[in-house]
Amino acid sequence: MKLVLSLAVFVCGVLVGAYGEMTTTGPRERLHGSMTTVPPEYDPSKQKEQNATRVVQMNATQWVKWRTYNVTDIFSGNHPLQCENFKVGEKRTPSNYSLQYKYRSGGSWKTVNESLILGYLGIRPLPPNDMFFGRTPLGIPTNNFVLYSNYVNCTILRIPMPAQGENHCDLWMANMTVSQDPPKLCLSKYNEYCNTTQNFTVYFPNC
Repeated sequence: MKLVLSLAVFVCGVLVGAYGEMTTTGPRERLHGSMTTVPPEYDPSKQKEQNATRVVQMNATQWVKWRTYNVTDIFSGNHPLQCENFKVGEKRTPSNYSLQYKYRSGGSWKTVNESLILGYLGIRPLPPNDMFFGRTPLGIPTNNFVLYSNYVNCTILRIPMPAQGENHCDLWMANMTVSQDPPKLCLSKYNEYCNTTQNFTVYFPNC
């Protein structure tokens, strides 16, 4: 009889131990999964400040004040690029705009005429914060996401530069506001969203 009771107690202990482990581990795993951070470019709660069409409608020369990655002109002695700026031109189709990209390299000014795609790339829809264009002199178009814009003078773009790491950005300032400090909120977003381990100054007073 004592042997039967001992076996019963042992079995109950094993079951309690097993179920106890299951009930404590499960919720912890679910909690961990629920705390995954959404990158700002994919966060629907930020859409009001990420509208690529509204950035285009600013009708401004967008100067690159800062960027978090290095760019050189491989066609002209690998000099670092300075004074980079972008100007949207005519609207060719509902989703295709002309885009003029200018920069200074080794003391010489260069101009690249290219296309900016919004809304649809062929028949494939693009997110409303996607500006599809060639960001560097190589001219290879990439999906560049608006992370934040006040639609007045300051815009932050996510620029894919996988060879230099993740979370790289441009900070654009409209027209001659580039000579001023960025607005506090725009600067805060830049520091929050972007990999600022390195920060390259692109605009200079002699631009």
